[in-house]
Amino acid sequence: MNTSKTKIMSNTNREKIYVNQLEIEYVNEYVYLGQIISPNDQTNKEVDRRVCNTWKRFWALKDVMKNRDIPMTVKTKLHDTCILPCMIYGCQTWALTKSNMKKLETCQHGIERSILHIKRRDRQRLVTIRAKTKIYDVKTKIREQKWRWCGHMARNKFRKWTNDITDWYPRDGKRKRGRQHLRWYRWEGCAVPRSRLHGYHHLAYFFRETALLCFGKKGKTGSVITGTET
Repeated sequence: MNTSKTKIMSNTNREKIYVNQLEIEYVNEYVYLGQIISPNDQTNKEVDRRVCNTWKRFWALKDVMKNRDIPMTVKTKLHDTCILPCMIYGCQTWALTKSNMKKLETCQHGIERSILHIKRRDRQRLVTIRAKTKIYDVKTKIREQKWRWCGHMARNKFRKWTNDITDWYPRDGKRKRGRQHLRWYRWEGCAVPRSRLHGYHHLAYFFRETALLCFGKKGKTGSVITGTET
């Protein structure tokens, strides 16, 4: 065991733990498999981290993305294959609020303006910019990824720990007063009914996922399929 890389995160009393006469450090959050694990405000922290990493990836590819001599089709393909996946990595399990989605959309709009060498003070409409770049809309892509994940869990014949975590309903406490944290199945992009968590409507979810995958090129325009349709 590498004690310098070993950390402990706990939501109970912190007791000193020693390995090879070295005390293991307690942390409030850590990165595991590319995502932040934290008991508090995890989605906000992960979205901020995704935005930061996306800009790092963009500037690492600036020789191509900022080059005026390279065709826009090449830049669009590079964005959709290298930059966009960095932005939405792990989005299938996010419970995004409107402010979270706004951060991601703002990041993508900033990248588009940077590609076209357009400043905010130029006051160009986002629709006009998108017509020039033709990149894949981040909100549409996240909806698509979430529907894929819903279909994957609905088709799963064996009970896996991912299903147990999604279906877990703690009954040993009460939620605090006021507006509660957004749960995954209540996100507007999926609008998963509570009945799905008890094993119903699997076929309905299969057909919804199929409909989204057949959505075709309309996804690039920013159009979406709402989760309330049947």
